[in-house]
Amino acid sequence: MRFRVVRAEGRRAVVEVSNGDLPLARSAWNVAPDGRAAPAIVSRRTWGTLVGAKKWLREAGAQARR
Repeated sequence: MRFRVVRAEGRRAVVEVSNGDLPLARSAWNVAPDGRAAPAIVSRRTWGTLVGAKKWLREAGAQARR
């Protein structure tokens, strides 16, 4: 599976993953290594374009600055 980090803001990041790899990426990121504790990386949203993703990142930055 290959992915590319497009942009990061605080604890949020937008990554590019091909449609074929998306189910594998989500299952890998949403499970903790030991299967018990909360995972370090969790997928939250999926967008078809970067417009919504960039808005989501800006909102995270605005909340962090408050």
